[in-house]
Amino acid sequence: MIPASLLGLTGAGDRAARLDPLDPAQLSTPLPTRRVEVNGLGLNTLDSGEEGRPAVVLIHGMGSNLGFWHKQVPWLRALGLRVLALDLPGYGGSDKPDAPCSPKWYAEQLVGWLDALAVPRAAVIGHSMGGQTAMELALLAPERVAALVLAAPAGIEVFSEAGAAFMRGYWHERRALEASPVEIEANFKKLAFNVHDEHVERLLIERLRAQRHPSFVHTSRTVSRNIAGMLDHPVAPRLAELSTPTLIVWGEDDRMIPNPMFTGGSTAELASRGRRLFPAARAVLIPGAGHFVHHDAPEQFHDAAGDFLTRHLRRR
Repeated sequence: MIPASLLGLTGAGDRAARLDPLDPAQLSTPLPTRRVEVNGLGLNTLDSGEEGRPAVVLIHGMGSNLGFWHKQVPWLRALGLRVLALDLPGYGGSDKPDAPCSPKWYAEQLVGWLDALAVPRAAVIGHSMGGQTAMELALLAPERVAALVLAAPAGIEVFSEAGAAFMRGYWHERRALEASPVEIEANFKKLAFNVHDEHVERLLIERLRAQRHPSFVHTSRTVSRNIAGMLDHPVAPRLAELSTPTLIVWGEDDRMIPNPMFTGGSTAELASRGRRLFPAARAVLIPGAGHFVHHDAPEQFHDAAGDFLTRHLRRR
């Protein structure tokens, strides 16, 4: 996170002080959810569509939950797909274990989750850390992944040892818990989202309220372990092993990846690096969109991903 004083946003603190705490388990979701037991963990799961239909899995990023897919669930349902999404362990309505919570560990849990849902194979859409998790899943169990759509994925960017050490230290286990309301609003409105609508406002209010709930300490721990896991188990050196059909969609105006403090460069340069790391991947850059490219430019995102998904799901 970047201090709000550098971003010119004030006023959130007073508003947050008036908000009631919200249990992270009560965060809003696009459709009703149910609990699925996997390896002793309860995972909050959205499962919409007929069994036996081609399936697509949605994996959210760090600090998010399945509610951040509010614009994608109706679109995928309209394509006639079975839509599956979950709160990753540590987030939302899922259990919050004392576990690694790395993309690699998440991928292992996702295999069990797919087994529990009796889904032998699915396309996977992952955002940010969820993109790195999706790549880990395709490396771990390539037979389970029909295609990958990576929205502003983590994992392609590579940090120096000094940069990685700083990130681990900065994102200690209480860092997210201690973030000020002003800082949180600044990160939503100046870094994460380029389009500010009622969905972003709802997500922001829920985030501010959730931080005031006692159980948010577990979410804060999860964020710290996400960071450590992404850095300790880099996926970039293994991307040449990926044979899964892959589409990478970037927002041209992403202010979070590449990290402006430690790696710099442009999204276009990072997209070029991604193509070099696994040449089979196709990259699309959407002008004006930011880190939450699927939110900022849903029509362009859906146009890019829709034909790709249906084409590869027909081959299953």
